[in-house]
Amino acid sequence: MKSRIIICAAVICLLCGCGSGSTRTFRTDRFRIDVDSKGYIVGMWNTTRKSRNFSPADSPSPLLCLYDGRQRRYYYPQKATYSGGRYRLEYGNGSVAVIRLEEKSKYLKLTLEALENRDGISGVQWGNYYTDIDNVLGDIIGAARDTSARVNYAIGVMALDDNTIGGESRFTSETGFGGYIAHSPDPGRYPLPVTLHEGQQFTMGGDGISDVAFYNRREPYYRMLYGGAATVDGNGRIYIHYHSRDRRKGDLIYSPEGVPIQQNNEPNHLMR
Repeated sequence: MKSRIIICAAVICLLCGCGSGSTRTFRTDRFRIDVDSKGYIVGMWNTTRKSRNFSPADSPSPLLCLYDGRQRRYYYPQKATYSGGRYRLEYGNGSVAVIRLEEKSKYLKLTLEALENRDGISGVQWGNYYTDIDNVLGDIIGAARDTSARVNYAIGVMALDDNTIGGESRFTSETGFGGYIAHSPDPGRYPLPVTLHEGQQFTMGGDGISDVAFYNRREPYYRMLYGGAATVDGNGRIYIHYHSRDRRKGDLIYSPEGVPIQQNNEPNHLMR
């Protein structure tokens, strides 16, 4: 299974890499990431000006996760070794992934070149790539953007082959979650009511009876998701993910997934 991904930043994006000790640095003209000895991104920086670290201290971002669909279990990198432009990631189940990381002038390109001891692994997931940006999210092509005059910066990810799509490996369907989430792009102007919290999910369709009320949440702190490449955590911080599935293996597809379904309109073919 070969997957590719690019990490881009701002208008013109992410040039050469260096590193010392347990953390390595990779750069473009406008972006820098720091990767630790376990294979997690622990730094994301705008290199065109003095910048804060966009990577949350409490949520490092794994370069690549593995997913076992039968056990419904993720495996995260535990050790990372870098040599010759490639990372060798070791996982707790004995799997070993080799990822090529290329520095371009405008982006970083990640390619999964090999996966050893892959028994039971039904897919791989790039990320989650966590940011501390809580402003505007792009859910179809995964992006997190801070539109404030002081920052004015964005970080995004784009897939480079047809088998790599936005979303999480834990979903069997290609669409993943679809529906409303609670997310305020500006808590000062559009504060969430006390009855809502960031990232809370809602179904489409109003009360589940009226088709007229399909798009039934007009307030600016409700966000309709049409893609699965990005969403927000409980603090409103945007994170990005793509996944690639081993399509040689059959699977039972549940759709829709991850969506709160009104009892009145739950399809009778769904298996819970």
